[in-house]
Order: sequence, then C-alpha cells, then structure tokens
Amino acid sequence: MKNSIVSIYAMIGIWIAVYILDQLFNIGQWLFAKGISVERGAIYRYFTASFLHTNIVHLLANCLAIYFITIYLNHKINGAVLLIYSVLCATITNLVIAFIYNESEYIFGGSVCIFAIIGLILTMQFLNPGIEPFRLGTWYGNWMIGYVILGNIMNGDLKLFDVSCMVTHGISFVVGIALGVPLMRITMRRE
Repeated sequence: MKNSIVSIYAMIGIWIAVYILDQLFNIGQWLFAKGISVERGAIYRYFTASFLHTNIVHLLANCLAIYFITIYLNHKINGAVLLIYSVLCATITNLVIAFIYNESEYIFGGSVCIFAIIGLILTMQFLNPGIEPFRLGTWYGNWMIGYVILGNIMNGDLKLFDVSCMVTHGISFVVGIALGVPLMRITMRRE
C-alpha cells in the first residue's frame, strides 16, 4: 500500500537529514530539548527536539511507523495541515515533558509526532461517523498496534520499560486528541 501524503515524505526526509547532520556535526547538542530547570532560554529546542533520533534503529522505526500508520489518512486530511498539526502537538508535548522531567538533559524523538497522529486517528473515528473506519489487519492497523506496543516497551536508546517514554507517548496521544477535536470540527465544517 502506498502513502500519498507528500508531507509525510517531507517529515521523513527532514528526520533523515537531521540524523545525518547530527552524526557528522553533532548538531543535536543545539537541538535537544531540556528540562525547564536546565533550559537556558533556547525555547526553539521544544520545536526542534522532535526531529532528532539517537540511533539508526530509532530513526528507521519512526520513519516506517509514520509512513505506514498515516496510510489510513490518505485523502482524508490535507498533508500540510497534518504536518503542522503533528509538529505543533510534538512541540506542546516536549514543553509539557520539560516541566514534568524538569532536570532532564535531553528530550528528543519523532515518536511524539506519531502518537499525536494516532490520537488524531482515534478522534476522527468518533467525530466523523461517515469516515472509513480504522481497521486492524491492514498495513496501517498492524503497524499502529506494533508501534504502540514496541514504542512503549523500548525507547530510542533501546532501553526497556522506560517509564518516561511511556509518559511522553501518553501525553503526546492526549495532546493529539485535544488538538484533533477542534481540527476535526473545522475540517468537517468545510466539507
């Protein structure tokens, strides 16, 4: 199954480019978000943190997950809106996490975009009854279930059962729902 959402390819391209630049020039040191107690006014980091990945496994898992999970959204949402929505949700999540884990030295990863999109998909199921239902047993359904399970068992550093990872994903999912409700109401009015 092919994903026709161009902005998803853009997001994957940005993730890969930032990963390569980080490997070559260690740009992550300027892009990681930090806990609010250790942050020194570089608030742009809450935006840039969701473009960073710690290793190739982390990067590949997120690239594959966002590609396959968003296949469900083909022709259901504007790609530019989806990109802005996911990055906005990720930025809000990173900021909330910075308050919860206020001494954290680094906050990063694209999974916050993906869990927000999962929240949006759930929101669509309830607010738009005319939409094609989300189905398990499909590429997107299987990837979503696998990603939700594995993404909460293992973090980007391949550390098992990291509670902060589960908290981050949970917050991202809730932010995705919270911003998904007004987004769906706006887009449903236009139809």
